[in-house]
Amino acid sequence: MQAFLDWIAQWRIGDLASILGLLVSIIGFAITIVAALAAKAAAQNARDVVMKTIAIATCSQALSVMDEIKRLHRTKTQWAILPDRYATLRNMLVALRTSEAGLRPEQRRVLLGAAQQFSDMEDKVEQALESDLGNLSVAGLNKIVSSQIDRVHEILSALQQDTRKISDG
Repeated sequence: MQAFLDWIAQWRIGDLASILGLLVSIIGFAITIVAALAAKAAAQNARDVVMKTIAIATCSQALSVMDEIKRLHRTKTQWAILPDRYATLRNMLVALRTSEAGLRPEQRRVLLGAAQQFSDMEDKVEQALESDLGNLSVAGLNKIVSSQIDRVHEILSALQQDTRKISDG
């Protein structure tokens, strides 16, 4: 111990201040790195919440359009606007499927399948508008729409749960 004290006694105050300054710099740098990593994680969480919120809004809009399509099927007097509604819906489903909302592969497949089904329905309605609407089954079309509503609603619920987890955690 005495040797250590003798060794310390040789140092000038300026030398000790330099060593102390180096230690403070190293600790400050480490704290800065930790703070930067925490800020990066917080920014990523905020981005994830924003992307999921946009996806939730798109999903909700798509569900509303699907409900509107079911109503239009039942009226049979406004079938001429259905192709536009199908196209709008397909665009929403594609936007949702290709978004960065963190959808799982099976959810993306559901959205791809739904977009394809509505494309097929659009083709059928377009052809029927040229000839005879009597060939189309409102019940059959609405059964398909209802099935897709259920699937998209499941995705909406999952997105809402994911958003709550990110916000809480």
